[in-house]
Amino acid sequence: MFKWMAIFLLAALNSNCNNGDGGIPPEPTLQELVTTTGRWYIDFIENEVMDDCYKTSYFEFDGDIITEQWFYTDDTDDCAPGFSETNAIEWTNDTTFRVLDDDYPYDISIKTITETQIEADLYSVVNEEISEIILDKNPGED
Repeated sequence: MFKWMAIFLLAALNSNCNNGDGGIPPEPTLQELVTTTGRWYIDFIENEVMDDCYKTSYFEFDGDIITEQWFYTDDTDDCAPGFSETNAIEWTNDTTFRVLDDDYPYDISIKTITETQIEADLYSVVNEEISEIILDKNPGED
């Protein structure tokens, strides 16, 4: 009896590990980390003055759609909305996507990514300039 219980238990454990349902879930792909985790706040842009208000600006992803919301400190030192825009994105390779803005298209080439931070190069197609950009999950924090 004990022998049959041991065989049954081993068979159950083996099938549980191999069916993919009870094992360790697969790591998300780079594209999944970017587009399915919602809002990414702008923590740093090369050659930009980044105050706490500016750092509440964000990109919000919903599949192949990106919404940008930019904030700035106005003349009264209040944090004011700058502009908001929604565009489609197109992946040009495994680590780079283009924001398909009719007036100001740009590419974001991801150098490193975790669940809470993206380090990338932002390439302005119009100006042909590259700036380093860091996005994270916490608005206004370093």
